[in-house]
Amino acid sequence: VDALLSDEEIDAVYVATPPGTHLELALKVCAAKKPCLLEKPMARNYAESKQIADAFKAAGVPLFVAYSSRTFARTAKVKQLLDSKAIGDLTAVTSRFTSSPG
Repeated sequence: VDALLSDEEIDAVYVATPPGTHLELALKVCAAKKPCLLEKPMARNYAESKQIADAFKAAGVPLFVAYSSRTFARTAKVKQLLDSKAIGDLTAVTSRFTSSPG
């Protein structure tokens, strides 16, 4: 990670690791003065999220949070079903993302 962050040819960093690693990695990216796209959830809790946001703000380095699941076909289908009331009124939500083979 340190070698990547010190590479002058790297303009920005996308952090898509497990949420428990986001605080440490984001702060390293910030210290390297590189813009960061941080996959959601931003961190494990509000305090860590605030620490990340405050660090980037103080350093004047851009920070973005990715919401990639909004672009998934399955997410669009669920929205369509909810908007059309095809499955009735929403009363509770449980979700689990899995990957298809291949």
